[in-house]
Amino acid sequence: MPTEVRGRIDTHWDEVGEGERVLMLHCSLALGRALMPLAKALGQGRAILPDLPGHGRSGDADADADYLGRAIAQAETFLDGPTDLIGHSLGGVVALGVAVRNPALVRSLTLIEPVLFAAAEGTDAHARYVEDHAPIMADIGGGNAVAATRAFMQIWGTGAPWDAMPEEMRAEMVKRIDLVRRSGPGLSQDKCGLLADGALEAVDAPVLLVRGAQTHPVIPAILDALEMRLPNATRTRIDGAGHMAPLTHAAQVAQAIKAPRA
Repeated sequence: MPTEVRGRIDTHWDEVGEGERVLMLHCSLALGRALMPLAKALGQGRAILPDLPGHGRSGDADADADYLGRAIAQAETFLDGPTDLIGHSLGGVVALGVAVRNPALVRSLTLIEPVLFAAAEGTDAHARYVEDHAPIMADIGGGNAVAATRAFMQIWGTGAPWDAMPEEMRAEMVKRIDLVRRSGPGLSQDKCGLLADGALEAVDAPVLLVRGAQTHPVIPAILDALEMRLPNATRTRIDGAGHMAPLTHAAQVAQAIKAPRA
């Protein structure tokens, strides 16, 4: 469990396995080892699971910094040759940013429920997302962190009741809920330019787009937009799963990642 400065962030990460490098990036309010069950289900390669800025044991970016940009800069320091990238939710957008900035170093890219909301702008699903998130953002802005976190997890969690979660886990998520606001410019306004002309088209590695069958409607709309522009993309759906498919259905997600791609 090493710790060192990566992309100007005091970064903690876990590792498991041996062989070709696999960089795995987690969702908002979680930490790197949340993807350990998926790494073990894959059972191949040397999986690197960093805590993104402000998560787990990693330090935070400056409060006024471009959060997504700092997370991408942190993650890309783990590239020391061709790498398989796997990202979930926020981590999926970070992985996409790493691939856009370093296409020659990407052996494959798996995006599980990537929350690049800007990609779906103009769709009915995006309008639904904005409506669903408005109370959450209002609670964050008003200092109602517990209410905001509870509502956020109702949309993007595993489906477990809030009160059934361990108290320590709830406290950690409440402490970090402002990261949802801070990541907004990157996810909803594409501040990092991931949707700029030619950016996605430059990622010519095989890309797997994964969603849960029971996810929020904005996710399929995001995948529609990405699939149209990524030159070597395929899609799959995990039956019975929601947004947290890599945690709740790790074996099925691993099987989809390992399946041959046309």
